[in-house]
Amino acid sequence: MPRKLAPTLLLLSALTATTAAAAPFLGHEKQIQLSPPRLGQAPVVDGRVDASEWSAAAQLEGFTHGRPIEGVRDSLGTTCFVGYDDKNLYVAFRCRELPGMVQAPISNRDNIWSGDWVGVSIDSYHDRQHSYFIGANPQGVQADGVDQEGVDTDMSPDFQFTSEGRVTDEGFEVEFAIPFKSLRFPPADPVTFGFNAIRDQRRTGAHMYWAPITRNIAGYHRQLGDFTGMSGIRPGRNLEVNPYVTGASGASRGPDGMTWEEPVNRQGFGLKYGVTSALTADVTVTPDFSQVEADAGVLDVNERFAIFFSEKRPFFLEGADIFSTPLNLVYTRRIVDPLYGVKLTGKVGKTAVGILNAADRSAAHGMRGIPNPMNPYFERDAQFVVARARHDFSDRLSLGVLGTSRSHEDAFNRVAAFDGRWTFRGKWTLSGQTVRTWSADPDLSGVIAGLDSATAINVPGRVRALDGSRREGFAHRANIAYSSRVFSWNTNFEDVTRDFQTDAGFVSRPGTFEVFHWFQGRKYGKKGGWYESIESRLGVQQLYDHGEQGVTGRMTDFSARPELVLHMAGSTAVAAGFNRLSTWYDGVSFEPRWRQFAWAETGRWRTLRPGFFVSRGSEVIYEEAAPGTSINPEVWGDVRLSERFDGGVSVTGVRIRRSSNDSRFAEAIIPRVRLSYQFSREISLRWTTEWVDRRLYDANDAQVERDRTLTEDLLVSYLLRPGTVVYLGYGARFTGGDTGPLSAENHSLFMKASYLWQL
Repeated sequence: MPRKLAPTLLLLSALTATTAAAAPFLGHEKQIQLSPPRLGQAPVVDGRVDASEWSAAAQLEGFTHGRPIEGVRDSLGTTCFVGYDDKNLYVAFRCRELPGMVQAPISNRDNIWSGDWVGVSIDSYHDRQHSYFIGANPQGVQADGVDQEGVDTDMSPDFQFTSEGRVTDEGFEVEFAIPFKSLRFPPADPVTFGFNAIRDQRRTGAHMYWAPITRNIAGYHRQLGDFTGMSGIRPGRNLEVNPYVTGASGASRGPDGMTWEEPVNRQGFGLKYGVTSALTADVTVTPDFSQVEADAGVLDVNERFAIFFSEKRPFFLEGADIFSTPLNLVYTRRIVDPLYGVKLTGKVGKTAVGILNAADRSAAHGMRGIPNPMNPYFERDAQFVVARARHDFSDRLSLGVLGTSRSHEDAFNRVAAFDGRWTFRGKWTLSGQTVRTWSADPDLSGVIAGLDSATAINVPGRVRALDGSRREGFAHRANIAYSSRVFSWNTNFEDVTRDFQTDAGFVSRPGTFEVFHWFQGRKYGKKGGWYESIESRLGVQQLYDHGEQGVTGRMTDFSARPELVLHMAGSTAVAAGFNRLSTWYDGVSFEPRWRQFAWAETGRWRTLRPGFFVSRGSEVIYEEAAPGTSINPEVWGDVRLSERFDGGVSVTGVRIRRSSNDSRFAEAIIPRVRLSYQFSREISLRWTTEWVDRRLYDANDAQVERDRTLTEDLLVSYLLRPGTVVYLGYGARFTGGDTGPLSAENHSLFMKASYLWQL
């Protein structure tokens, strides 16, 4: 080789290598395995995806739609850049969009869904079962959570990361720096992560992935891409200390009018420590379990069973996916007023573990009719203990055990459960759980026997029945599901004996055996056609009273519910269907019963996203064990008045009539309005008002009872980052009877301030 040609050939070789390295990894071509490059210089996270800063990063392109039409290629253009150094995983998005069509509201944290957004899934254990979600909108507003296979996304955990974004002439750009110390993963070198990049386009409802996701494969995490060969990085074992202070003052109505109580202050702290790279301990002393937002009102007219309210308290929410099982055996709202909480969660090898202990002060309250000095349970806290372990044998098979205990002196409830999940033949999933419970009531028989006759006569019957009785119960659940692009099928069997009891969980209907079938077919339209997809759905439920000797007794409820749903452009859907019902209640057979329903919603407009649902038809009036009819309308609308000002309006109602003479049995209406203004990413103001009006009528259609309630809540928030917050709030409740003005029932003022130290 001539010496003069050698430098030229070397230069051409280097240029060829550079070009090859810069070639994008195309998701639609299944180029979803790569080794992210180690960056010599960290990009500046300022929302500007500069070519000079990201030139050495891997380029991910070829996004495809997961919805509304699965498999359609991204026609606008989405590029994701990825690289890392010793401390952070760096991710950037460059998203093209039509001029003026980017929706980028300034919202509060974890509320980016009202506009465009991008995000990543990081399966840091590479177990195909679990992933972190890290996202942001074009303003850089953050959202994060945890995805667990077979469980709804848990958006409650908050992770420390940096994000910035901006709207450009061609669309928008977003940059992330995700510290490895915010993640948990095995202490190996090199490390492999599962990974996916996601883009959601608000105006069309398009949800796109870099690694294609299809319903033809059961399980989201099995379809992620792979980041291999990541070396020289370590998971976090950081120490976090989060002290807080709260103050509250309330006024309530008494015989002499409104009286303000003395302010109540509380100080406490939370501590989080990485015991290992994958196990995290949480301790909280005199914890702040206050809820920033009150539960929305529900129509509790003519209800047979307990109403479920979701958990909102941060300590219980973090790691909640580990405690999740097919039956809801861990419902932490049973821990009403904790004195302290201790928790250990994480993963040891392929085994996820979780341990929770808390003392509940609400159990120390007095009992009606029993003098406090004679009550052996007065001022005695109840102890809750929950222990969970789940082993992932592969990405297709996992088995788990769960134990819970609530003890209050000699009274107790103990639960032991075994569960499993198996995915096979690509599209099939089998899951199940078996549970046994042991319970003992409080024993007040000796106390009641020692009461004088004047006191004993005021003891309620439910208290008299507490004689230390013991019971054992069982519950079993099995589910088989099939999923494909055009057809899905799900069958669930659930058997709960009459003596089944879970004081730490939520099972609304003990003493029943249920069989439930769900079928769903899909027909996809052509790209640009008048419809995107048509879904036909059918749900069939059979509910039996648990027999004394066998598994099944009399069928108490039957429901067959066909429904047709039409999805169109602009995130618009309309649906209609009917329900064929049969009910056996209090010795009376109610059949046949028919109900019709329809609903619709649309996201076509930037400023308003309205929807409605209405059902009408046969009803059982449970209080009278009599047939009736009812209509249940509901309308709602999410309102975006500007990039900073948004809100929501909803109205829910019900009217129930007796079939015998068409007289009214009950009416209720609940309008609710929420308005919020985001001064910046950190500072916001929210106002919520709710009106509840309930009326009951006798058989002559004469009103016999009316309750009216108006609730007002105002909240000012300063959220610098998760754990560093200031809240100032005011709440009021006004009540009234049939006529006349409402009177103030109570007022409350509160504040909370906390600061997070990461050591």
